[in-house]
Parts: sequence; C-alpha cells; structure tokens
Amino acid sequence: MDDNEVKDIMFKEVDLIQGVINRMASNSFMIKGWSLTVAGIAYSLNLSFGKVWILGVGITLLCFLFWFLDTFFLRTERKYRALYNDVVSKYNKKKYKEIKWFNLNTKDYEFDPSVGSFKKVMFSKTLFPFYLCLILISVLITLGIIFIGSGSASGGNQ
Repeated sequence: MDDNEVKDIMFKEVDLIQGVINRMASNSFMIKGWSLTVAGIAYSLNLSFGKVWILGVGITLLCFLFWFLDTFFLRTERKYRALYNDVVSKYNKKKYKEIKWFNLNTKDYEFDPSVGSFKKVMFSKTLFPFYLCLILISVLITLGIIFIGSGSASGGNQ
C-alpha cells in the first residue's frame, strides 16, 4: 500500500471510531436526561402515593441504575478514545502493520490507565456529584414527605 491508500483507510478508520465515541457520549447525555425526567416524575407521584417509603426506595434504586448505565457508557467511551489514540499514534509513527484496521474490539484497553476501572469511572468528577445530588434529593424529599407530611390530612406515612 502506498501512503495515499493508507491515508484514505486511516480517515475511514478514524471516522468509524469517532462515530462510536459520539454515540457513547450521546448515550451518556441521554441517560442523565432520563434520570432527571424519571426522578422528577417519581417525585411528583411521591406526593399522592400512599406508601411513600416504598416509592422513595424505588426512586433511589432507579438513580443507582442510571448511575451504573452512565458509568458503563462513559467507560466504553474512554476505551474507544484509547483505541483512537493508539491508532493515530501508530499512524503518525508509520507503523501501519501494527494497526488492526477496522477492528473496533476494545478488549486490549480494558486495563489501560487512561480508561480507569469501573469504580474509578463511577466515582469520577463528572458522574459522582451528579448522581450523589440526585440520590440525596430523593432521600430528602422522601424523608420530608414522611416526617412533615405525616401530620397532614393526606396521611403521607401510611
């Protein structure tokens, strides 16, 4: 292969990897939106639901589920970023034979330091504060309805 053929293949390779990265970032963004939407709907249901503590536990579990999914997408995005960096680095060093063309398998980047462990990603500065706030708000609203609402005529703590 001459340099022009390699260059064309490289553009397709990079475009393919960037497409996956964009989808993972979009999925992560959508998960955050859904978590806020579902939590908001659940909070409004909380006001009319008889067993408030059950709904409160359900909301908190949903927050953890969304946190887990968001962590998965962010970690997968980081693996593809590591693959992208590896491919571009090998291309720049003209090590064309070392590039696994059109191979989107990220197994080789599972333990890459730039990716981080699942736990490290879960408690990263982008995910942890968001979901911690969501979970704390869920718990505080539920406790507020149970303790403050229990004296009202609606019987919030049935």
